[in-house]
Amino acid sequence: MLKLLLKKNEYKQLLIMEALLKNQEINKSALESDHHITLSTLNRYIRNINAELIELDSNQSIIINATSEKIFLSDAPTPFTHTLFHKIVMNYFHDSTTYQTINALLLQNIQETDVLIESLNISQSYFNKIIKQINNYFCSTNVRICQKRKKIYLVGQEINIVYFEFLVRQFLSKIGILDYQDIPPLSGKNTVIHVYNTLNLNDIHLNRINELHHVLKKRSSTLNTIKITDPELIASLTIMLLESDIFIAASDEYSLSLDVRLFVSLLIRLNSAHLENNEIKNKIGLLLAESETKLAKDAKCLVDDLISNFISPMSVNTYDYYEFIYSAHLHLIYIRLFGTDFKTLFKLTDKESLYSKTNTQPIYLALKNYFEMPNNFSHLTFQSQLSVLSNKNLFIDSTYSAIRRYRSTTVSISFDFIYNLSFEEFLRTSLRQIFSEDVLIFTFNSYDADIITTDYIHNLSEHFELFTFTDTNSLTELENLMALIIRVYSKHIMIFENY
Repeated sequence: MLKLLLKKNEYKQLLIMEALLKNQEINKSALESDHHITLSTLNRYIRNINAELIELDSNQSIIINATSEKIFLSDAPTPFTHTLFHKIVMNYFHDSTTYQTINALLLQNIQETDVLIESLNISQSYFNKIIKQINNYFCSTNVRICQKRKKIYLVGQEINIVYFEFLVRQFLSKIGILDYQDIPPLSGKNTVIHVYNTLNLNDIHLNRINELHHVLKKRSSTLNTIKITDPELIASLTIMLLESDIFIAASDEYSLSLDVRLFVSLLIRLNSAHLENNEIKNKIGLLLAESETKLAKDAKCLVDDLISNFISPMSVNTYDYYEFIYSAHLHLIYIRLFGTDFKTLFKLTDKESLYSKTNTQPIYLALKNYFEMPNNFSHLTFQSQLSVLSNKNLFIDSTYSAIRRYRSTTVSISFDFIYNLSFEEFLRTSLRQIFSEDVLIFTFNSYDADIITTDYIHNLSEHFELFTFTDTNSLTELENLMALIIRVYSKHIMIFENY
């Protein structure tokens, strides 16, 4: 999505800023290779970023320095550095004609082409180019922008348009305050979703529902054209709706069809993890598991197979099991209804970069290999097989999260101080306040340690990590030790165990 909204140079400058926040020093050759740019182009990008930093901060508290081989920040990243970089990216967005075009379509269902082109101050040919780029990017959603008789509007199945607009609003609302065109209420009714501001949600999730509410009001004249024709989807969604209904009662003035209620109920569940507590999810999962539809049986088989292969069956309690059933249903319904994973198009990192990086983790690699073998899903119905195999990353990511939920490991640390004995006790107390006994173990035997912390020159070994304090008063060194503990813990928890 970022690549669509930003100009080519702005997008690559964004990636450079992101890389510098993670690694204060980067080889120029690596950036040239990763982003397919020449050295002169890279130097130009750095000059652009520095000019924008100086414009935002005349004190020049942070700039990008460069040598013949490397680039690095003039100082370690601080919250202020993040703020400056964020402001630069926001300026990119607000100057983006693509962003402004999409934003205009969120205001009204139909826009006058001439008026929009004039407000953007661009030519008709450039406007046509933008529309083509947007349509190409979102082609998998089967929603596209149509230009006809000097008007511009979205075309496609209503069910796809509503979800598309909802996801776009969620994404763009984080960039800036979206304008809200005055929209006539639904035949005098101002509320579609049942007193949604009283739901047990935090402000972030309430804002998501508010964005959905706005889309529903905007599309009110065509909402009831939504039809869910698959009886298995209707059966599962009805179970969810009856257990947790978020809608107001039908009104003589305006009545949402059952299809719309089932559909919108699904959208909220797909985009808010806190709509229902674990107890309700567990209860819904149990009811879904008892359903006799092929979809329900497929969801149960999928969960059972993944548990037996990647999570010790003995460690999964009944409570979690039915929550997994509930989650599997949502995924299968989502893909069967839309045909593809719309959300992938809105992730900050493009799919190729995202999954090439994640695949280095042993557990993720094992999952990826499992999902690459169609025979592992041959016992599912053809429709469910197609849903899973055509959207592997969606199911891999969800399973990956579930697996890590059941991983437990510890990090053993041993202290070997000679010159700062009092600091050892302080360090022990401080680390215990931060890391529980379930995570960090203090051991007296250095042979059992994952990390040895010392204040003198110590023998190195491949069997443990060595951390040497040169200045026990240094906050940076203390932070680096905590970062090492987390890194070792993360490495342990990623070890794949085959059940």
